Amino acid sequence: MPFAVCALLQSGVHNVASQLTHIDVAGWVALVYLAYMATLGGYGAWGSLLSRYPAGKIAPLSLLVPVVALLVAQVFLRESLNAWQWLGVTVVMAALVVQVFGARWFKAT
Repeated sequence: MPFAVCALLQSGVHNVASQLTHIDVAGWVALVYLAYMATLGGYGAWGSLLSRYPAGKIAPLSLLVPVVALLVAQVFLRESLNAWQWLGVTVVMAALVVQVFGARWFKAT
């Protein structure tokens, strides 16, 4: 709902209505995939992980979501990532590595 309100405020009722009335088959397929398959699959996988491992162990993996989205967009949609996006990917990956392996590194020294 918040996204709908933002879209209406930013684009106006006429533009939003026009976009909704001119959606094609590919748009509907994408909508159904994202609304049902990806969401249910993602929540199902996340729930399965939570049932087997402590939340503190798998929660850092949620940081991979935007990184994977950017990389998939680059590979499959031929998007070009700018320097800020690459910097963000690098910072997130570095933070994830420190979170996952940091305790072992400090224990080893």
